[in-house]
Amino acid sequence: MNSTFEPPTWGFKVYYGMSIVTIPLYSVILICLLRLRYVSKTYKTTFYSLLQQHCIADLASMIGYIALTPAREIPVIRQFYFENQEYYIAAATYNIIYVSLYIRCTGIVFLSLQRYLVITSPHSQITLKVQTASNWKIIVVYWITPILLSIVVLTDTSFYFNNVTEMTLIVDRAITQRNTLMALIVVSITCIVSSVAYGALFSFVRKNTVRLSK
Repeated sequence: MNSTFEPPTWGFKVYYGMSIVTIPLYSVILICLLRLRYVSKTYKTTFYSLLQQHCIADLASMIGYIALTPAREIPVIRQFYFENQEYYIAAATYNIIYVSLYIRCTGIVFLSLQRYLVITSPHSQITLKVQTASNWKIIVVYWITPILLSIVVLTDTSFYFNNVTEMTLIVDRAITQRNTLMALIVVSITCIVSSVAYGALFSFVRKNTVRLSK
């Protein structure tokens, strides 16, 4: 059984409005971070490497979503997408939602764990390995992890637009249910890991603050 997948048009307008602010802001942050990493060793640490990749992921997600979904309101683009939808355009319109979600979730987990390790166990073996990891290794781990999570999603291609006027995406209900369950699991794990990491971090800081104040 198939189901339709068509976000409300008001959502496009809200997203456009937010993007007017967020895309330039993210771009400025990324440029500043790149410049700082070029001139200062302080900004070449694992944390800033992860933060840089997180900024790139957020920018790519926002631009990709705009290009694939709200941009369909433009007649020329709508016609092009409809005529070439079999070249993964229809599939990308749906799959980008889950892929970008997995990238962001894994990024949040990596940043949370890195902060926890550095503050609570700065001299442990695992922390030293994390902190001294080369930039290319950080990039590989950051992107490979969500890509592996997204393999099932990326292989889904049985999507199509109903007609050039409405451009409603037709999705198999089984795919929607499976992807929703996967997304729920990934988001839940992200929330649990981040909450535990920051909860333990808060407890550690609180205990050590009390100890130092005595």
